[in-house]
Amino acid sequence: MPHVSITRLHLRRKLFVVPFAFATLAITRQLKRSPGFLGGMTAYEPGFCFWTASVWQDAAAMKAFRNSGSHQKAMKKLLTWCDEASYGNWQQADATLPELAEVHSKMLELGKTSKVKFPSSAHQEGRLASELVPAGKRPIIPKAA
Repeated sequence: MPHVSITRLHLRRKLFVVPFAFATLAITRQLKRSPGFLGGMTAYEPGFCFWTASVWQDAAAMKAFRNSGSHQKAMKKLLTWCDEASYGNWQQADATLPELAEVHSKMLELGKTSKVKFPSSAHQEGRLASELVPAGKRPIIPKAA
């Protein structure tokens, strides 16, 4: 059964936008070539807040990606770069990438906060997302094997 993974990351300073962008490029290259990756997207909210959604063959494929390569390196830096971070996962009947409204809704329903070193008041209160549905959807297509 396909596995969906979503994230929301709020950068705490404008200073982190450039290194975050470079990390995102490296992660996207890794993602496109990852076994079990079926499709994904990035999106944003105003104020340096970035969302991802990805669909995987199964949870094991997602965890293998998450715990390796560029993604693993970036996760360590996100502890300092972000003042809000949340994630969510679920299984669904097909490999269709969810729409942004569903991603937002699922984050509020199923999401969990991630550890950050400098949490905002919203993060400390356990808020998983703002009321804004993310926009600017950019698809990520797997590379052919």
